[in-house]
Amino acid sequence: ILPLAIASSVCFFISLVLNLLLLFFLFFRPSSQLTGFKWISVAFIITDLLFSLAYTIIVPIWHSDSSGLTLIIPVGFPSSLHSSNVFNALIQPAYLLWHSGMMGTSFLV
Repeated sequence: ILPLAIASSVCFFISLVLNLLLLFFLFFRPSSQLTGFKWISVAFIITDLLFSLAYTIIVPIWHSDSSGLTLIIPVGFPSSLHSSNVFNALIQPAYLLWHSGMMGTSFLV
């Protein structure tokens, strides 16, 4: 489970670097052809960064059985800490942010 948490952290860092690079090119290399495209791209960048951050916090694993019961189990870094740790308070908001990111991506497309 720890390799999943490490891999999601590395992917978040890659997402952060590439999205910030895209943001740089959108605002500091302006083009008259990109004016309408710029703001929808900013919406995608913000949604992607929030979704990546939430995924990094929770690293959900899906489990379903033959009866149709589906569980989403967090296995990220905060879930491996003691239950009294302040980082465990991030799990529930991260779930909400993760689901909002999935829906936001669908609506943006």
